[in-house]
Amino acid sequence: MRAISLAYLTTSPLSPPDAISLAAELGYDAVGLRALPAMAGGDHAALITDRQLLQETKRRIARTGVPVFDMEIVRIGENFDPATLRAFLDVCGELGAKAVLVAGDDDDEARLTHSFARFCEAAGHPEWSAPYLAGSIVGGNQMVG
Repeated sequence: MRAISLAYLTTSPLSPPDAISLAAELGYDAVGLRALPAMAGGDHAALITDRQLLQETKRRIARTGVPVFDMEIVRIGENFDPATLRAFLDVCGELGAKAVLVAGDDDDEARLTHSFARFCEAAGHPEWSAPYLAGSIVGGNQMVG
């Protein structure tokens, strides 16, 4: 049976704990959350910097049984450095996320593919708390990954 996850954009501007409660109330199997903005100044939850919010989100997951399916959003541009994502990946691991939404913002397909591979390696780094996280890259009109 396929799991149905309540997407972040459907629940915005709810807080992550409230999005999880809504998903439970509506019978969803999982929820998607956004901890990084999709663009400069864009909406996102302060899960990386607000430990109280992160802890309440974890409590709500435990209380409702609704897990986090995906976390948003990693943008891979020409100057991508996966080391800047350490705190994000740690939060993904703490929340038990199964996937990360990844957007490819690099028109150089070879570099984009290499950057995505570096992201996948970083997501599985043994010193970080994040489990292996899969993502898809949309670069132009092509899917990579």
